Amino acid sequence: MIAVTKPRPKAYRIAHLTADLHDPLIRSAFRRAVLAGRRFLPRDLAFWLARRDHDIMDRIPWRDMQLFMFRPVRDALISTLFASARTTLTQEVVKAATLGSLGLSLNQTNPRALRWAQDRAAELIVNASEETRQSVRVIIERMFREGIPPDDAAKLIRNVVGLTEKQARAVERYYTRLGPRDDRDGLVEDFADRLLQSRAETIARTESMMASNRGQQELWQQAQENGFLEADRTRRAWLITDDPRLCPLCEPLRGALVGLDEDFSTDIGMLRTPPLHPRCRCTVALVFADEEGEFHHPQA
Repeated sequence: MIAVTKPRPKAYRIAHLTADLHDPLIRSAFRRAVLAGRRFLPRDLAFWLARRDHDIMDRIPWRDMQLFMFRPVRDALISTLFASARTTLTQEVVKAATLGSLGLSLNQTNPRALRWAQDRAAELIVNASEETRQSVRVIIERMFREGIPPDDAAKLIRNVVGLTEKQARAVERYYTRLGPRDDRDGLVEDFADRLLQSRAETIARTESMMASNRGQQELWQQAQENGFLEADRTRRAWLITDDPRLCPLCEPLRGALVGLDEDFSTDIGMLRTPPLHPRCRCTVALVFADEEGEFHHPQA
């Protein structure tokens, strides 16, 4: 018997299409931000490491690094959010309508959307900065404990900016496993760069889906505020990706319906929109009441 795959709702396809198109933009923005952030490490880092200065962490201008990394990530999120909202507008809410005729604000004058993008970018950069702090501590601790030369430790620290603690430990183990050799610096740098690329891909996929879902939510919220959506006749449906990769976190949300102004109840708390976890593929769609006032989930 041939399995028949049920077509996915239009909102699902729009969210994924927008995320796919903007994934490279966010990935590039995060990577550029990290590489730029590395320039804030002290040039005399090896000197302070050689002195075994226990205040070395305070000599790194973490705040300046965060501020410099913030803007490219914020701009990429804003671009994704508004692209998703505009695409959803033309495809779903009011066909062949113009923004002006609806009185909606789907550009960079929209304070609510800008505030979300700024808050999300700030959260992302602060988290990345804290993970970098942990990564730097890993290298410093290994230097003190295992006698890594200060010059090598300084190079390792530069390589682990933007990486998670787990990735930083992998870089340090790779450095140790290689042992003294002329091409070690280049090999370690290439290895760390591959890890950064992997991290950038995970962040980009997660954040592109988050911004895409948020763009749809912004459109629906404005449509409700302007009288184009009736709260009592509209629900939001959580859409899973029903395939063998469906995870235990997302599966319980199969068939979930909430009001326009309500959050979804998930295993990690209340959420207005996906993603539920890194690389989450879930989206949200609108569901309208039928003639009997009933709501039917598109994946039911």
